[in-house]
Amino acid sequence: MTIYYEKKDGKIIKWTMSAEQASLEKMTNQCSEDDLICLNNGDYFLRTEALDISEQQKAQEIRIKRNRLLSESDWTQTLDAPLTAQEREKWALYRQELRDITEQQSFPNSVVYPEKK
Repeated sequence: MTIYYEKKDGKIIKWTMSAEQASLEKMTNQCSEDDLICLNNGDYFLRTEALDISEQQKAQEIRIKRNRLLSESDWTQTLDAPLTAQEREKWALYRQELRDITEQQSFPNSVVYPEKK
């Protein structure tokens, strides 16, 4: 997914995923969703340019995303979920991989999120 953006003072102040909108607003910079860091206050930074963000802030942002992904998959572990035992086990593995993100060697500077099963 390509994101077109305009930045000011190291922060992304406008962004869109629409090439047409980007052209209309003359946003020429491009990046992928993985290149962005979004803080709780809604500010967007390019991962490579967010060096002034503390490791504690980075860790907090990663945990927020991880917790959201866990919450979105909670339904897979209920007894009445319309899943086979094998599918439920794959989801359980995915959820454990999410929990283990903070154990990755490069955390919080760079993490690899697991793929949904």
